[in-house]
Amino acid sequence: MLFRSTWNCPLNPNHTQPDFGRVFISYTPIKKIAETKSLKFYLQSYRYRDAFNEELATRICQDLVYFLEPSYLIVELHQNSRGGIANTSKVTYDSQDSSCLAAMKDYKPKTNFRGGWPKVKEK
Repeated sequence: MLFRSTWNCPLNPNHTQPDFGRVFISYTPIKKIAETKSLKFYLQSYRYRDAFNEELATRICQDLVYFLEPSYLIVELHQNSRGGIANTSKVTYDSQDSSCLAAMKDYKPKTNFRGGWPKVKEK
């Protein structure tokens, strides 16, 4: 699936300068699938949130793994060029990989975040 999306640059002083990009999501479902419309609304929720490209790709992957419990998932986020530099972040999850499972073991969707991420790192 391909979605066009925007999010705000956290380094902009007013937090109003959007970054534009494309999000590619590919997964192998086991029991659950994502409805396209719901996924679109989920990605649109990042429009006025502050996030770096790498963090956002990781967050999307973690949330989708938590809710969908897929066998395999790839999230690729292609940020449009800004200042002559384009950025691509790719996050992969494989349920057969023990390191992926260990990283997701205690993950819960965050409810106290501004943007996609907590203002203060959780301990």
